[in-house]
Amino acid sequence: MEIEKAGLLYPGAKAEKIGRSTGMRSGYVNTFFLQRWHSSVCTHEIAITGEGMAFAHLGDSGGCVFVKVNKGCGYEAAGMLIGKNRMNDFALVTPLDLILASVPEYEWA
Repeated sequence: MEIEKAGLLYPGAKAEKIGRSTGMRSGYVNTFFLQRWHSSVCTHEIAITGEGMAFAHLGDSGGCVFVKVNKGCGYEAAGMLIGKNRMNDFALVTPLDLILASVPEYEWA
């Protein structure tokens, strides 16, 4: 699989990831958006609900989250999994475009 650009986590987008604990899982970007202030810095996370089962479990954090594009024929890297809620209803993902914007000297490979 070749990833050429960063994708967007928009409500309803089909998302997939491969995690250390759960392997491949799929789900959908939810309409929940979490904004949190920590040490004078604002963070932004997006919720993803699993398709038929939890999208993530402990040990999956740090994994890349992809969105399907081109009518399901391709993928774009869209975020990094950072956690899940206690009820395991959804996982939290930091959008890749925000991560890349925080490191302006990084050049897309």
